[in-house]
Amino acid sequence: MLPTSLSFWLSRASAVIVPIYLYAAYRSLRLNPRGTANRLSALFNAVFAVWAGAAVFWYSAESASQADSWYRAFSWTWCLFPPLVLHFNLTISGSSLRKRRWLRYLVLVAIYAPAALLIYLTPTRILSTPVYRLGHWMLTVNYAWPYYFFVAHFILYSLIGILAVNFARVKSRNGNERSRLAVIVATLILAISFGFLTDGIFIMTQADVPNLAIFWALIVSLGLLMAINRFGFLSPLPIAETPRILNALADIVVFLDSTGSIAWANKSALESAGLTNLEAVKGKGIDLFVDEADARSIGDTARGLIDFYTGRSHWGQRRLPVSLRSRAIVDLNQVQGAIVTALDMSTAFALEKAEQTAADSGLLFNEFIEHSLDGIILTDADGNITVWNAPMVSQTGLATSEVLGTKIWDTMARLLPANKRNQQDSIGLKRSIITAMLGSSSPWTSKIIEQPITRTDGEERILQSSSFIIPLRTGAISATIIRDITESRRASEEMIERIRKLDHAQKMDAVGSLSGGIAHDFNNTLGGIVGAISLIKMGVEDGTYTKLSDIEKEISIIDRSAARASASVARLLALTKKRLPENNIFKFKEALKRVCDFAMRGMDNAVLIEFPKNSREAYINGDPGLIEQMLLNLFINAEHAMTIMRPKGQKRGGHIVVGLERFKPTQNFLAINPAARKQDYWCVSIQDEGVGIPHHILPHIFNPFYSTKNSEKSNGLGLSMVHSIVAQHGGFVDVASQLNKGSTFFIYLPAADIADAKTSQRQQILRGTGSILLVDDDEVVRDTGMAMLGALGYSSEAAVSGEEAIELFKQEPERWAAVIMDLRMNGMSGDEATMILRGIRSDLPVILASGFASEEAIRLSEDQPAMTFIQKPYSINTLSLALMEVQGKGSAGNSTR
Repeated sequence: MLPTSLSFWLSRASAVIVPIYLYAAYRSLRLNPRGTANRLSALFNAVFAVWAGAAVFWYSAESASQADSWYRAFSWTWCLFPPLVLHFNLTISGSSLRKRRWLRYLVLVAIYAPAALLIYLTPTRILSTPVYRLGHWMLTVNYAWPYYFFVAHFILYSLIGILAVNFARVKSRNGNERSRLAVIVATLILAISFGFLTDGIFIMTQADVPNLAIFWALIVSLGLLMAINRFGFLSPLPIAETPRILNALADIVVFLDSTGSIAWANKSALESAGLTNLEAVKGKGIDLFVDEADARSIGDTARGLIDFYTGRSHWGQRRLPVSLRSRAIVDLNQVQGAIVTALDMSTAFALEKAEQTAADSGLLFNEFIEHSLDGIILTDADGNITVWNAPMVSQTGLATSEVLGTKIWDTMARLLPANKRNQQDSIGLKRSIITAMLGSSSPWTSKIIEQPITRTDGEERILQSSSFIIPLRTGAISATIIRDITESRRASEEMIERIRKLDHAQKMDAVGSLSGGIAHDFNNTLGGIVGAISLIKMGVEDGTYTKLSDIEKEISIIDRSAARASASVARLLALTKKRLPENNIFKFKEALKRVCDFAMRGMDNAVLIEFPKNSREAYINGDPGLIEQMLLNLFINAEHAMTIMRPKGQKRGGHIVVGLERFKPTQNFLAINPAARKQDYWCVSIQDEGVGIPHHILPHIFNPFYSTKNSEKSNGLGLSMVHSIVAQHGGFVDVASQLNKGSTFFIYLPAADIADAKTSQRQQILRGTGSILLVDDDEVVRDTGMAMLGALGYSSEAAVSGEEAIELFKQEPERWAAVIMDLRMNGMSGDEATMILRGIRSDLPVILASGFASEEAIRLSEDQPAMTFIQKPYSINTLSLALMEVQGKGSAGNSTR
């Protein structure tokens, strides 16, 4: 037996269940008020709610007579719910009784007649006087045929309902339908199983456990709610998410119930009819939206008289022309209503016209593309090639079918000459194109690009391309116009060759404009050397200087002055291309300062240069002479912008502001400069207060021979040389300018590692052994060279000419470990003498030396084995490294520090 307290609470728990039953009834009717299954579901849940509510009163009555009255008054609920549930199960299982009215009525009578009989028999023949046990009034019955008839009819109805629903589940091919019927079957089986348990306990123990039957009935309602919420059960719409999906459609969609009344309409249906409230149209006929004749045909599909209907009509008060489709909704083998769709045809005519216009435009576009003399490439927003016209095929040799759908950066990289093919180029082009697609500045769209290619047949061509972005509603596309300039370039090369001498003239102009500064610089240098030597002579004569340490200061002056003179010569030689390009790590700030000082001496007095005072030391890798030449051209360009280019009457002069800072590339910088790497750069800025550069000529200022100055004062090569030198050093040039306010040039050069710089600056002296033949017609050079060789551990012998060197060499060819040969001598030249010596002994190591190298001599030293070139004047460490190099010993072989 249950404890009294538990029995007390169980007898009153049914009050909590009442809202659940009522909610299930409400949900059923809310989904489809006109649906038969919905009404039956609402009805049996309402019966459950009445039963559960009454149970509180009969269990807690004050007397047996009061409890008996409650039991007998509400016993009809026990008799009515089995036929209601069976009727519901037969309805959702899709019985075909709907079309056979006489049979349907007969079945309904068979279902509900026993219930009517039991409603009479239960209070009069089945129920007995309640007894008070365990804290509540317990039901008692008369165990006679009416009671057993009641139990049998309950079991039979339950089994028939379960079998009917399960048969429909097995038969259905709709996964969603099978899932919701499976939920109903499972809850029915669970509820009837617990019902058998309750009745068994009652029969065997004569004890009525409070509200157990009500709890078991609750399982049916909970299963119903689960099927509704999860699988759209009892809804005229196929699934629960359908309204949200259909409201997003532009097409008109309306659901009708089985009577032909509107059950639901999407937003497009309401808005096209000038309505906003769905509740205002629910329950009304479809003739609210369409013509009467169409409404009748659509109603027939909702009632199951026809399967579908199509036609043309006008929709709503606005009389929109629409194309109608109506199809019956068959669920569980029953017609549940109809779905009506309407397509707004008002745009169809406009669309047809637009399609014709688009077709004409497309034809015009295709003809224009194919008959263009230039190559044209179009790509979509993802960089896939969509157009590759006939001139592109002839220019590249790539067929249209080969490239359509490929990435433009991969295809263009494929056309690069084999020696220039680099994956980074493809990545850089991709980055630049994507940047332009996103609307940012990119060299791909802001510059005219010239690129050598190799056709598929191996022929090399030069293409000039201009690209731009075309913004469309569907997204941006890119267009590239490509012109083959190979023939025009070849024709212009002859003219360029004739004008090549102008390059030298331009450099000499720069030297001429700064000649005063050059003379001043050399005089200062010579002054330091002469002064130091005179001090040493005087000190030796009067006995002041007696040991080496006494003349350290003067030696330092001579050393620095000699280095300064060498640097000045190097700058002049760089300007005239008479010096071998170097590749050393050097102090960029010092080079910049030297150029500033050098330029100031020859500039107009009205021009002042402001040099950065607190900038840190900067190291770069390259040729100091070329870098200084590049900077000098920028300073001269800035000076001209503030002097000779000013209109008459304007004040001449201004400030040149120099900046130097370390720069870390941004994503935008990398996108604008595809060849840039993720490494630090040194950025030097040279800002003037000159006339500025018009925006429309900015893209051309680095072109050879392009100039806005008087043709007598400029040959247009200055900025072209700047661009060439910077590019040669792996750098980039940018310029910002405002008319009448000035221009700023930004030079980005890759930063060198400080540790590498310090290593580069450490001077190595590598000693060796053997006999060296030194050939030079300058006595000072011979004496200095032999002294250096002796200090390095070598024995040496000198010759004053090529002829003398050959005679000495012939005497003992195998004696010489190496020959140091001056290239420019009176009589036989150094390269001629070298070839004769090599004819005698082919493996002879040779060092070519000159203060003024020809390109032929440099190429000779690079092409021949065991041969190198050094620039005069050279230091002892340079000489020692060269000797080790030509002897094939490297920096560590047989050497000591």
